[in-house]
Amino acid sequence: MQFHSGQHRDDRRRRAIVEERAAAPDEAAAVKAASSTRRRTEVYAAGARPENQRRVTDLVPHNLVVLGLWFLVGLTVIVGLAAGHLWMPELARATAQERLGALELGGPGGLANWFASLVLGLAGLKSLLIYSIRRHKLDDYRGRYRWWLLAAAMWLVMSIDSTASIHELFRAAMTRLSGYKAPGGGAAWWIGCWGLLLAAVSVRLLWDMKVCRLASLVYLAALGCWAGGVALALSGLSLGRLGSVVPAEVCKLLGDLLLLSSLVLFARHVILHSQGLLPNRKKLAKEKARREAKAAADKAAGNLPNGVARVDAAHGPVTSTQPRSDLQPHIKPAAARQADDDEADDDEGDDSQRNRKLSKADRKRLRQLKAQERGW
Repeated sequence: MQFHSGQHRDDRRRRAIVEERAAAPDEAAAVKAASSTRRRTEVYAAGARPENQRRVTDLVPHNLVVLGLWFLVGLTVIVGLAAGHLWMPELARATAQERLGALELGGPGGLANWFASLVLGLAGLKSLLIYSIRRHKLDDYRGRYRWWLLAAAMWLVMSIDSTASIHELFRAAMTRLSGYKAPGGGAAWWIGCWGLLLAAVSVRLLWDMKVCRLASLVYLAALGCWAGGVALALSGLSLGRLGSVVPAEVCKLLGDLLLLSSLVLFARHVILHSQGLLPNRKKLAKEKARREAKAAADKAAGNLPNGVARVDAAHGPVTSTQPRSDLQPHIKPAAARQADDDEADDDEGDDSQRNRKLSKADRKRLRQLKAQERGW
């Protein structure tokens, strides 16, 4: 009698274990990922996960009231900086004049320069945000979204210039290289060059911002404040106790604040448009034109509001707003009732000809039913 050894059985068991391990690598990876996730959640709460973090687009307020409140905050800061500059003589009596340099408008290292640099830096970031969304627009075949990248670079350069005064270095370099001292102490060099670049970029940005009229108007107001500030600074016009520095610096700061407000408004418009939360103006315009064309056609055809056309034999269609008389309850005159009786008799005669096989009682009953239907 031959006995089988257990070696074959052990071989089959080992092959089954190997196949199971080879067929389930995903399960091991899932267990490993779950264990790593469990370890991470033990250190940080669920709010630290990427899906629970705020996106960059969430930092743009969608409510116009909130935007207005932020603008009022910036306007309050500008008024406070101007008031601090005007109160410097009174404050100098309590402390040294050197310690009040932070309140001086237009001075190096002042709070006004820091505020302008902060606002222009935020404007550059908003332009980068607009660029990151606008470059995904399907109908922008010519790539106009690239202008927002150039605009972001411009606002960042202006932000640096607010604290480092790069325009003064540019003015001195151009005066030395050309040997010509431009009007305004050489200020025409940087005003002319930077003004041409700013004008070119502004035209392209306004063309892109035309879909948001409020943002376009605020951007134009910013350009106007900048132009007014430069004109006041070059002319040296003194406005009483305010002097010439305060109006020029206030106009410049107000222009920076309006620029940031216009970019936030357009960023809000772009975000809502990309999410499909804005109405389609072209579709609404087509529907409005179709309704107007239909109303004009109905008026030309002489249709009444209830959709019934009245026609006068002598003068053609008559458009009247008076309701039809037959739509109102009324009592027929005797002549009209007699005509209806004659017509009914004719109908009865026709019925009698068609229903000659009916008996006299049936015809009487039929006339009674018709009289009841007429309401007699």
